[in-house]
Amino acid sequence: MIKRRSNIVLTGFMGTGKSTVGQIIAEDLGYEFIDTDEAITLVHGPISTFFEENGESAFRKLEREISGVLSKRSRLVISTGGGLMLDPDCVAFLEPVSEIFCLSASASEILKRVNENGQAGARPLLAGDDAAVQIKLLLQARNKGYGRYRDVPTDHLSPREVADVVIAQLATN
Repeated sequence: MIKRRSNIVLTGFMGTGKSTVGQIIAEDLGYEFIDTDEAITLVHGPISTFFEENGESAFRKLEREISGVLSKRSRLVISTGGGLMLDPDCVAFLEPVSEIFCLSASASEILKRVNENGQAGARPLLAGDDAAVQIKLLLQARNKGYGRYRDVPTDHLSPREVADVVIAQLATN
């Protein structure tokens, strides 16, 4: 199905469904699913604790390392952390070997999803008094970087429907 590149990368802001959708796509295509945040957590513990103890730059270094490792593998569906594909080094590793899709959602939908999952407090970049304001600011800051990739809006779609959109786009490539 994928002619040019051997992996599928799902990027985008937190709460857009990258992990859930990625698992569906991987199962449908017979690919292996990798969530970069989960892989980092397995080795280094909770991301919120890692951020607190080591800072964001140390976390971004881990993302670069995992991107390099994954770029050497094939038949993967990779769900990235929200900032991973904004890092030029990660892009240099993954873009040549991956079909990249950016899952998107409105700020209000993202806030609803992270609150429903009880994850707002576990998200270091949402720390502070007003998560809604943080989400809007981060979306604005990341808009140009996310805009480099094929956009797949997820508001009002089930994870299955989003996976079907991605797979349909792969088939027309």
